[in-house]
Amino acid sequence: MKEKLQAEYVEKMKACVENGDTEAAHGDADDLLCEFLRKLGYNELVEKYLEVNKWYA
Repeated sequence: MKEKLQAEYVEKMKACVENGDTEAAHGDADDLLCEFLRKLGYNELVEKYLEVNKWYA
């Protein structure tokens, strides 16, 4: 189950890697990781992470 979910998100992350817009790619990657962690049950951790101020150049 976990391996299948991880494989699904690795495929989605490849789109971020190939995105030429670094800032957008980083934001999309953050969203993917948070979604992945939520599916694994780490909701409290994701909520805390979302409280961290973000800085993009």
